[in-house]
Amino acid sequence: MTLGRRTEQKHLLLTPEEFSEKWIDVVQVQRGGSATYHGPGQLVGYVICKVSTLGGTYKLVKKILNLVQSAIEAFRVDCKVDDNNPGVWTSDEIPRKIAAVGMQIKEGYSLHGFAINVDLPLAPFTYIVPCGLTLPVSTISIERGKKIPISDVRDWVLENFEKIIA
Repeated sequence: MTLGRRTEQKHLLLTPEEFSEKWIDVVQVQRGGSATYHGPGQLVGYVICKVSTLGGTYKLVKKILNLVQSAIEAFRVDCKVDDNNPGVWTSDEIPRKIAAVGMQIKEGYSLHGFAINVDLPLAPFTYIVPCGLTLPVSTISIERGKKIPISDVRDWVLENFEKIIA
């Protein structure tokens, strides 16, 4: 579990002791955003670069969101980027968050990156208010109704990273 700069105490629904009992480490980080869960079955990518070479912070974040959205769509999940609710969401009437982006810019360089929920248990997301939003969370596997190997998503991201980010 990581807590970004915008995490409020009300976003944590368990006590520190209860997180510990569930074997979940809670770590304060300097990225943007609020609380999120990281676990097996989630593809996490850090985009570390000189931000000015990619057009600045806003353009870099848009490129990362495009990469993540394209990766999810490559596995036939209809999704969208929502400017009001950061991240990538299913395109349903009640959207479900399927990927998050959290960045920190330090001395002109980007740190942190994205997390795509490929095939992980969602129970830990019920211990927090994910990203400070009360909307549901999902995975590519749930949306497809079948197990999607994380290695397939990782390979797609690696093959397409430079085309979308550069």
